[in-house]
Amino acid sequence: MLFGHGDNAYQFQQKIVADFSTNVFYKGPSEGLLAHLSDQTKYIGRYPEVNAESLTLKIAESLGLSSRNILVVNGATEAFYLIALVFQQQYSEIFAPSFAEYEDACRLYGHSITFTNYDSLTTDYRCQASTVWLCNPNNPNGQLMPESQLRRLIANNPQTTFIIDEAYKDFSMGYHGIIEQVKAFDNLIVVRSMTKKNAIPGLRLGYIVANEDLIQSLLKLKQPWTVNTLAIAAGKYICDNPDVRFDLKALLKDSQVLQQALSAIQGIEVLPSSTPFFLIRLQKPADKTLNYLVENHGILVRNASNFRYLDNHYLRISSRNHQDNMLLVNALTEWMQIP
Repeated sequence: MLFGHGDNAYQFQQKIVADFSTNVFYKGPSEGLLAHLSDQTKYIGRYPEVNAESLTLKIAESLGLSSRNILVVNGATEAFYLIALVFQQQYSEIFAPSFAEYEDACRLYGHSITFTNYDSLTTDYRCQASTVWLCNPNNPNGQLMPESQLRRLIANNPQTTFIIDEAYKDFSMGYHGIIEQVKAFDNLIVVRSMTKKNAIPGLRLGYIVANEDLIQSLLKLKQPWTVNTLAIAAGKYICDNPDVRFDLKALLKDSQVLQQALSAIQGIEVLPSSTPFFLIRLQKPADKTLNYLVENHGILVRNASNFRYLDNHYLRISSRNHQDNMLLVNALTEWMQIP
C-alpha cells in the first residue's frame, strides 16, 4: 500500500485547520445521512448481508441495469485487488500518474506491468496489454477523457479489458460516466466509489459494473461480509437521498478562483484540471512546502512526489470554501517569498 496519501492529518501533531490533501467533499457527510446511520446502529449485532444484496438491487435500479451487472465492494480498493486477482499473471498497462493501488494490486498477483504517461493517451492508441487501468477523471491531475473518446478507445482495442476508475465521476462537469457501455463492450469494467461525493471514506463503499460473466468471476473470489451493515445502510440512503449540498458548479468556481490566485504567486505553476482538485508545480521542494504549511499555518496539502512521472516539486490541491482557499493562498505567498 502507498502510505504517502492525502487525508493524513493523524500523522501530524499540529492541529489542521484546513485540509486540502483529500479529494473527498470537504463539507463532510450530510446531517440526514448521519442521523440515518445513528438509527441503523441497532442492527450491528447481526451479520450483514453476505454480498450486500439489497444495496446491489438498489444500485442496479438507479443505473437501469441488471443486478447481475453489479458487485458491491468494500471501497474501490477492494475492487482493484479483486480485478487484479481475476486477471492474475497477465500483462497490465497503467496510465500514470494515477492511483497507486492499481500497481500494488497488479504486483501482488504477478502481473507484468507497463507504465504509460497519461498525456500520450488518445483514441488512436493501440494497447498491447491484456488489461488497461485508467482513472477518469484522473487522480491526481484532474484530466478527463470525454465519454465519446473513451468509447472509441475501447472499441479500437477489443483484445484488451479496460478497467475504468470513475471514483471522481461526479467531480467533472458534463461527464456522465461510461457505465451504460457495459451492455455494448464485454471488455469493459467500471469501478465507482460512493464515498467521495458523500464524504464517508471511513465506511469504505463502492461497486463494480461489468458484464455478467465478469461479475460472476469476481464474485467467486470475493470474501463474504466485506461490506458492513452501516456501509450498506449508507449506500441505500444515498441512492434515495442525493446530497443537495454538493454543488459541482460552485465547487469548480471556487477552484478556478483559487487556481488563478495561486498562478499569480511567483514560483508556482498551476496545471489544467477538469475537477476541483489539481496539481501545482513549485520551484521549491514539495516536502519542505508541506511541512512549512502544517507547522506554521495548520494547512495540509498532498505531496504528489510519489506519483509516477512526478517529482518533489508537485503538490495536489483540493479546493475548499473561499475563506479556506485564501488561507492557502496567503500561506503559500508567504512561503514562496522566503529565500
